[in-house]
Amino acid sequence: MQSQLANLSRAASNFAPHVDSLMLFYTAICVFFATAVTVAIVIFFFKFHRKQPNDVGVPIEGDSRLEAAWMIIPLILAMAMFSWGAVVYVDYRRAPQDTLDVYVIGKQWDAGRRSSPTG
Repeated sequence: MQSQLANLSRAASNFAPHVDSLMLFYTAICVFFATAVTVAIVIFFFKFHRKQPNDVGVPIEGDSRLEAAWMIIPLILAMAMFSWGAVVYVDYRRAPQDTLDVYVIGKQWDAGRRSSPTG
């Protein structure tokens, strides 16, 4: 089964496309925020640098809307990432109907296997 994403290798199972999409989403979120923080640091470095060595900044009063957004947006992203991962995990843990059941008994110096519980 070939993955639908162009740069990924051939999928080894039918669960792989779901996991690949989830990991691509995680990577995209991380790259987005890393780029946004880096760009903000560079912009603020040049915009708010001290003009004189003895300059002192003025106190700024906070905005509660900014504080709320600062907490709510990451919470929504974290819950979306968790929910998607939980759905993929539950689908992974549920075996398809057409699987072959193999029962293995392992001992230290002996191993045996059966293809069905009666045989």
